[in-house]
Amino acid sequence: MQKKLLATVGLWILGILFLLNLAVTVLEPQTAYAKKDTDPVGRYQITSWALSTGGMSHYTGYYVLDTATGKIIDKFSELHKQDAYEAPQN
Repeated sequence: MQKKLLATVGLWILGILFLLNLAVTVLEPQTAYAKKDTDPVGRYQITSWALSTGGMSHYTGYYVLDTATGKIIDKFSELHKQDAYEAPQN
């Protein structure tokens, strides 16, 4: 009796898995295409940068560029120094 029940449950599970596989194959999603961007591109572009000196200091900065005229609207750079590392004393 228990073998028959297990066989029946197993067949039902296999049947459901087969139907799910068939449904996924038949109902396969269509190819997605990217939407064309019709909005105008922003006029100002910002670029940030960082440069390591390989030691205990580094530089960071940014540029703001007007894409209509090609001129740099704003720029900034800064040197960051780090004092010599001191190990904590216990």
